[in-house]
Amino acid sequence: MRIEKAVEAMDREMLMAAWAQLVAEGKDKPIEGAAAVTAETDSVEHRFLGYDPELEKEKLRSEREKLEMKMKAKKDKLDLESANLKFREQKENDEPARSKKYADALRGIIPKQTNEPIEVVSFFRNVERLFLDFKLPKELQAAIIRTFLTEQAKTLIAKLDPDKVSKLSKV
Repeated sequence: MRIEKAVEAMDREMLMAAWAQLVAEGKDKPIEGAAAVTAETDSVEHRFLGYDPELEKEKLRSEREKLEMKMKAKKDKLDLESANLKFREQKENDEPARSKKYADALRGIIPKQTNEPIEVVSFFRNVERLFLDFKLPKELQAAIIRTFLTEQAKTLIAKLDPDKVSKLSKV
């Protein structure tokens, strides 16, 4: 206490001179036991004031774990959505599924071909127009039209070269 009053009474020049003398004498180093006491005192003071570094570290660790779990859940959800999207795209690009989808859509619109030779041209014009309206892919047109042909026409197509049968213009 007495030393503190003496230090408070000194002006800047006197404080600098006193410090220089302490450094020259090697007394500027802290006492070894004093550092440990200070650390313990700081820890006790922090705990008393409501701040505990260990507790704070534990809270931060817990928050990080929660965030990591949320991130993992979001990633899993995105992976699942991606897999579902790929499955849907694969299903849509599957030729039998696409053929069935278009055939079902056209089933009520395209009439069955009649046995009348005069109506053959109008039947094919009507079918081609509907294929354009429904934007039916060319590779599916020949396969779908077969379902609407007469038995005699189907027999004739069966006798054709398989390469020609796959294109509507050749049918």
